[in-house]
Amino acid sequence: MSNSDNVRDGAAEAFAFWLSQHDVTVPDCIQDAAERAITNWLSTHTDELIEAIAAKLRPADPEVGR
Repeated sequence: MSNSDNVRDGAAEAFAFWLSQHDVTVPDCIQDAAERAITNWLSTHTDELIEAIAAKLRPADPEVGR
C-alpha cells in the first residue's frame, strides 16, 4: 500500500470516527460548508454585485426617463 493510500484511508477512518461521535449527517456537513462558503463569497463581493446590478438597471439611453 502506498503512502497516499495510507493517508486516504487514515483520513476516511478519522472522518468516519468523527461522524460516529457527533449527531450530524454528511448532507448536514456539506450544507453547512456550502452556506458558509456562499455567505463568505457574497460578503467579499458585495460592492461588485451592487455595481453589476446597478449597471443592469441603468437605462442604456441616458435620456430615457427624463
